[in-house]
Amino acid sequence: MERIPLVKKATFTHFLNLFYELKGSRDLHLLPYAIESSDAEFLPQVVFAELLQSLRTLLGDQLFLVTLKKHISLLQKSSDKLSLEAMFSESCFNRLQVSETSLGTFFSLHSIYSVKEAIHACFEEELFALFVLESLIQDTVNSQSITGFCFTHSNDVLLDTWHDTSGAAIYLGQASTGIQLSRCDSDLQRQIITLNYPERLSFEHSFQYALEGYIGRQNFSLSEFASVLGIRLEHSKKTFSDVELTFEALKINLTFALRSGCYFSTTSPFMIYLYNWAIPLRRSLLELSNG
Repeated sequence: MERIPLVKKATFTHFLNLFYELKGSRDLHLLPYAIESSDAEFLPQVVFAELLQSLRTLLGDQLFLVTLKKHISLLQKSSDKLSLEAMFSESCFNRLQVSETSLGTFFSLHSIYSVKEAIHACFEEELFALFVLESLIQDTVNSQSITGFCFTHSNDVLLDTWHDTSGAAIYLGQASTGIQLSRCDSDLQRQIITLNYPERLSFEHSFQYALEGYIGRQNFSLSEFASVLGIRLEHSKKTFSDVELTFEALKINLTFALRSGCYFSTTSPFMIYLYNWAIPLRRSLLELSNG
């Protein structure tokens, strides 16, 4: 008989109570009420997946990802490995409707299974970096008020390099600084949300995890990265190590423009190679945004 994937009742109850607290009521019609009152120690994993989907619908993708990051950390501390694995199982994320489009989806089931082979302590840092980058790309695609995003580790005036555009930014700072999301509205006012990113994750690794798109790949080629986006790249033999990135001084502006064209503030070798797929990416974004 095939074993039914399970999740610990205590973990399910924790997330269920969180849902009730956030929604302000105890109405969750997707879940059988019999499950809530059950005395069983374990529950079917599909029920946990439905609960996560309900949380995602309630919070929206951005807040859901931040919440999920926090609770991944809680699960690690409690050594609840069964529940942790359940969160990354195929059936769970099929129900969460993880996107597998060619554009901007670094977070795929293939990546999930790669994670499951890793040490549990590495889940949070690596996975959240992917979440953040995917979220920004989706923002760029879906929002007419955001014309792009950039990576930077410095604390300078972002608007000096963005001119009259509005955008989303990732600050991949020193380990103790953490990662910040920045949103610039049409009036060029900066709104910065500081997330409690793990201090032990270095700037080099956080950048690589986010930009490479797959977990643990330290020599990820630009052609592989482009293929994740469904984009052809002429310089297929070039890798990050080939272009000698200096992470301590790195400042990359990538404007994936929906309205105002591509702009780059540097002529570094890395940016030259990025330029080869930036124009096709812009075309893909336009096609996607136009339906």
